[in-house]
Amino acid sequence: FGIPFVLGTLLFGSIAVMSVCGKVVVTVDGDDGAIFTGVGPIGWRRKFNWREVSAIRRTEKYGNRGSVLQQITFEGQKRLNFAAGVKDERLDFLFRALRRKWRESGR
Repeated sequence: FGIPFVLGTLLFGSIAVMSVCGKVVVTVDGDDGAIFTGVGPIGWRRKFNWREVSAIRRTEKYGNRGSVLQQITFEGQKRLNFAAGVKDERLDFLFRALRRKWRESGR
């Protein structure tokens, strides 16, 4: 068994935990924004400039076996994709809330 077994267990274990307990949090404070994806305090945080977001779209992410996942994309100087694999109802809610916030900020 060895190393490949341990790595496979960690990979699939983290996918399972993220599916059950994971969250995606987008915070905006003035021009500063951050996207957190993880479980509890453990995860990835990506920072972005809210003013530089020129569009918010739902896009598709294609898997290696023909699978297609919906995700949210921030367009701007840099493209940020997130929330791939989130349930449709939650993705719809997050997308609408972000679009509303974006429009209220004068875009």
